Amino acid sequence: AQDLLSKLSYKIVIKDKKYILLYKKNPRMEYFPQNLQSPENVLFFEQGWTPLVHGGRWVKGSMATILFKTNRPRPVFLHFKAKSVDIPQRVTFYMNKKEVDRFELVSGFKEYDFKLQKAIKKGINILTLKFDHTVKPAEVLPSNKDYRKLAAFFSELNMSDTQKKSKPPKKEYLSIEFDQDEDERYL
Repeated sequence: AQDLLSKLSYKIVIKDKKYILLYKKNPRMEYFPQNLQSPENVLFFEQGWTPLVHGGRWVKGSMATILFKTNRPRPVFLHFKAKSVDIPQRVTFYMNKKEVDRFELVSGFKEYDFKLQKAIKKGINILTLKFDHTVKPAEVLPSNKDYRKLAAFFSELNMSDTQKKSKPPKKEYLSIEFDQDEDERYL
């Protein structure tokens, strides 16, 4: 049986009495974040993202990273709907630590589409969004008690190797909550 498993590209990870743990690398698997609001996609959203709150995720601090995996270098399409906390600001994209694009994020919700093709490599890629400034909502919005340094709010975000948009979320929340934990407040 072990010879057959070896021929099928399975590798033995652990043997324990009558049990064997096997592993098989699947080179065809690619991973792209498909829905910002899906709990299954939490692994794609690395540094800088708050937990999912009503309608999306905040960027806490001036940087946020997104992971994705490709089998070969090729263009990737990024679609998102987002807004700056207060005033418009410049956002710079870095792909695997190399600057690849810039744009202005406005203060009201807007949909954005980008074709990213520079610096993409085979394997795991890191897309970093660097924001020019952060804001403590309590310092710019009356009656707000949120003192986190926030850069932006994203209500949609997905990536793919084909140019297509996701369906918009059913609701957008624009109220402010104060009686929850720090990372559960939203605008």
